[in-house]
Amino acid sequence: MFYNISDIYERANLRKICELLLNGVEDSHELNGTCEEEIEKADKEINDIICKYFKDEELITDITNSIFRFADVYEKMYMEIGLKCGLLLAKDLIIPND
Repeated sequence: MFYNISDIYERANLRKICELLLNGVEDSHELNGTCEEEIEKADKEINDIICKYFKDEELITDITNSIFRFADVYEKMYMEIGLKCGLLLAKDLIIPND
C-alpha cells in the first residue's frame, strides 16, 4: 500500500495517537476544538440531557456528582495508563531492543 509522506505527517498528532492507543482505531470520536471547548461542549450536553428528564434539583445534583466521580476515576486511570505507555515508548526510543 502506498502512502504519501504528507499523509503520514497529517496523521501524526497527539489526539490521533491517543485515539489509536485508547480505542484501537483512529478518529473514533473527532475532537475539533480546544480542550476547554470540548470540555464545555460535553458538560453542556450532559447537563441538557439531565435537566430534560429530571426536574428535582437535589436529584440533578446527585446525578451530576456521580457522573463527575465516574469521570474522575476514568481520568485518573487513563492518566496512569498514559504515563506508563509514554514511559515505555520513551524507553524504546532511548534503549534499542537487542
